[in-house]
Amino acid sequence: MESRYAITRQLLNEVGPLSKEEQEWVFQCRRDPNRLGFCYQLIFVKVFNRFPQQEPFEIIPEILNFVSSQINIKSSTGLAVMLVLYSTTH
Repeated sequence: MESRYAITRQLLNEVGPLSKEEQEWVFQCRRDPNRLGFCYQLIFVKVFNRFPQQEPFEIIPEILNFVSSQINIKSSTGLAVMLVLYSTTH
């Protein structure tokens, strides 16, 4: 999956790390898919100052990988989870 945005690791390291309060929000979610989806949207908003497009769902691999490492979910598993979640809501 190729991204149309040039998102660098440096940018993600500057704006993306979760604060303690944000970590608490993320880990209030019960399961990995919920944590992943919530954290993905949280970091997406930090980077772009907007929510991801819903139709079709906007997945940016650089953010997904960054989020996966922040909350200790394998990125390949994370992508699969997000795609399954997307397909079950449409």
